[in-house]
Amino acid sequence: MGALKLKYYQKNEDLEISPVFLVSHLKGNTALREIYGKTYAYGFNGQERDDEISGSGNSYDFGSRLLDPRLGKWFTIDPQAEKYPYASPYSSFGNNPLIFIDPEGETLKVVASDPALYLKYQSVLKTSFNNKVESKISEDGTVTFHQVPNTKLTELEQNGLNALLEVTSSPTEVTMTLYDNNSQESEAKGIRIGSFKSGGINLDHIAAVGNDDNRQTSRGKIVHETIEQWMKQEYIDNGGEVEGLDNEAAAYDFTHRIGVNYENETQNFYRDEKRNTGVIFGTGDEPDIHFRFRDTYDENSNFTGFEYEIIDPKPQEK
Repeated sequence: MGALKLKYYQKNEDLEISPVFLVSHLKGNTALREIYGKTYAYGFNGQERDDEISGSGNSYDFGSRLLDPRLGKWFTIDPQAEKYPYASPYSSFGNNPLIFIDPEGETLKVVASDPALYLKYQSVLKTSFNNKVESKISEDGTVTFHQVPNTKLTELEQNGLNALLEVTSSPTEVTMTLYDNNSQESEAKGIRIGSFKSGGINLDHIAAVGNDDNRQTSRGKIVHETIEQWMKQEYIDNGGEVEGLDNEAAAYDFTHRIGVNYENETQNFYRDEKRNTGVIFGTGDEPDIHFRFRDTYDENSNFTGFEYEIIDPKPQEK
């Protein structure tokens, strides 16, 4: 902690020396070395020391607030504390740094024309995690996620929560629009699960997918659409440059592929990226089971889920 790997060399006509050593803590204070004529100003976690407040090495500037490393406490409150009234303004990482990360403290936001859709989003998300993960939505639409106390997540559920937390802790503010089967906006029409172009998701359609880990899941769809929009809004909409993404089709393929990969980590059913097929990988002597699936719809053309057919190994005839 507070260590710097420093390489130096001395050069003349006959000699070049390149030893490597560590500048480390000495008697509780970071040893100082002169680098290019300036005192090295960084220490714990690579953060810059602010020696003017409490003396040498006793205050670190994390950007959003200052830390007293002697107490392990913040000097100031969380700059976004008003968004989390249920938590202490002096806390960080949801008081659980082993699970949660917050490198930039940015946000995922959802918007909806009908306030009831915020409640539906929370309900669909909680159900998709088997009532083990909840979300809170502030007045400005900022979403936060947390595990319900006294619950134990499966590996698949933990993967899903980690994916959502990865989005909320990224430096990009990601915005998604909520719809359901009753939404009248023109943008809502034709959205099967989610729309790459508009960033909209249909909550009724996501709920219809179900929660069988051996098939596609609502949890996987929420993760997929959130990750897809994160990739789109970070690398494409905000002027990011990714080689080859010079048209909408290429951009969609890029973000969709990443969304599918994240989705597959939240369920036992591994989707193929483009074809309507998937596989459940066998363990031990059990064979892999390959499926073909298709959309199903009701009489009002509302999406009602997927129908699966085993294509390999061939079902035995009775």
